[in-house]
Amino acid sequence: MAKVQYINRENSKLTQEIVYGEEALRFCYESALGQFLLENFVKYPWVSKLYGLYQDTEMSSLKIPQFIKKLGIDESISSKDTSEYKTFNEYFSRKLKKEARPIDPQKNSLCIPADGRLTLIPKMSDQKVFSIKGNSFTLKDFLQSGSLAKKYNNGAMVILRLCPADYHRYHFPSDGHISASKRIQGVLYSVNPVAIEKIPDLFAQNERQISTLKTKQFGDILMAEVGATMVGKIVQTYKQNSFIHKGDEKGYFVFGGSTTVLLFEEGQVEFASDLIQYSQMGYETLCKMGTFLGKSLQKA
Repeated sequence: MAKVQYINRENSKLTQEIVYGEEALRFCYESALGQFLLENFVKYPWVSKLYGLYQDTEMSSLKIPQFIKKLGIDESISSKDTSEYKTFNEYFSRKLKKEARPIDPQKNSLCIPADGRLTLIPKMSDQKVFSIKGNSFTLKDFLQSGSLAKKYNNGAMVILRLCPADYHRYHFPSDGHISASKRIQGVLYSVNPVAIEKIPDLFAQNERQISTLKTKQFGDILMAEVGATMVGKIVQTYKQNSFIHKGDEKGYFVFGGSTTVLLFEEGQVEFASDLIQYSQMGYETLCKMGTFLGKSLQKA
């Protein structure tokens, strides 16, 4: 079975991913019995929500030390001491010390909105959007809107896949005016590449929330948060229909792997060269929230 690999942006090294719950993941997506249970049971939101209720109990806190050890999580950057978290979900959606994720200070830059493994698609088609490992889905199906699909046709897409070990709060990539969030109902498949290889239009099937960030330098940025198996819920913490600043918190995911997606209109952004290069090579790039994503192509 192929291993999941990505490039670590900080050292440019190819790294093998430690997949939390890999045995269960591969059972569900690579065996006949597992796929039967997946399609008839596991993928439905009520299963993940029920599991999420357990993660909100004090008993679930007993899992925290083992979780930290297995995934090698740096406890020193959490905003609170590990012993202060009363439930697993509370730890999973933990905040970090402000200095742990500095925001790129350039005035005409975009910052990466979350920790995660990034895939960049510099130019999309309204008819087909290619996702990880060559699978595809239509922009119209993902957005559930013909007008939005037309608006972002020939634009760019950034996909950030969050793993259980990651910081699970997501932020705004630029200053701007943010709309309310619209929920698109769906199922909850895993967003790990093992699952993406098996479910061709996964991102257009999973439950998601979309909103629009109107900016002066980058046009209208569509932000989407995509749920995944065992993600109890997507929590928006921002004030809707308000002006926000680059790096402000938008919300967080509770337990599970998750994905954030950014869509840009055509001709708005010049992306970082390393992110373009690694995506063209077929690799995801492990990035940290707040680091440089790209700069504006608009004339001053």
